[in-house]
Amino acid sequence: MTIHKNYIFTTHGARLQKISGQNTAASSNYLFIPCPGLSSESLIDLVLILDGKIDACLWLMDHPNDGDNLNPNYDFANWSQSIIEAITILDKPIVVAHSTSGMMLQSIPELEHIASGMVLIASAPDMSWKDTFISYMQQNLTAELKLAAQAHSIHPKNESLRELLLAAIQFSFEPSSFNAARKMIGKLLVNHKVAEYSDLNFDPIYKAKFVPNSLATLIINGELDKIIPSRVYIDKQKYIRDNILIKQISGASHYPWFEKPDAVLNAFIEFKSKFYA
Repeated sequence: MTIHKNYIFTTHGARLQKISGQNTAASSNYLFIPCPGLSSESLIDLVLILDGKIDACLWLMDHPNDGDNLNPNYDFANWSQSIIEAITILDKPIVVAHSTSGMMLQSIPELEHIASGMVLIASAPDMSWKDTFISYMQQNLTAELKLAAQAHSIHPKNESLRELLLAAIQFSFEPSSFNAARKMIGKLLVNHKVAEYSDLNFDPIYKAKFVPNSLATLIINGELDKIIPSRVYIDKQKYIRDNILIKQISGASHYPWFEKPDAVLNAFIEFKSKFYA
């Protein structure tokens, strides 16, 4: 572990950036992990909504080659060890992950014993949603999305991935947040090789390896999420447990804090009150 001002670097090369100014000894540490191939800046709007509103220090994590945390020798196959190390560095760690990174957390049973809490946003316990989403997307392709997908397929690079994300904005956000989403994605540092690795090596075999038994867990899904159904957990009896709080955010999509920041903040506050009072 190496410390540089507001950064901590793990031995695996992951970078933890402290965002919150809170330093009380009693506070927890929330660690925010972005989707593979997206830098932690994709979660900065969520972190800023929470900053100062919950008694905790807030950290953004970038794997090696996420954003500008470059390490050409890093093998993303070590992602689980990288996450475990990052979590164990922090005191009272509560790990927060969005979409695919939330699925990655559910592939690490050790979290039950090394984390103080887990927050899953727009995630899923398996890949049963994917065929339905692909079918929906194919039925709602725009000319812009077709061109962007074709360009990225022929010459995959970071810039073409960003353009693809921009072209597919209708599937991840509601119209009310398109402008804010375009601003975020437009300046986002992405890594197409990491995204491709996840698509080819993680997604096809993913199924949650554990249901939190005693680990305090918050599950947030957007009611209007076009990618992952909002009831993907609540309709599974094994997730109806005293240690799991499930919140469906009305009027929100795959990045629910864009459409309904107050509702997402309230879910975090309720989670903190319920399990850490």
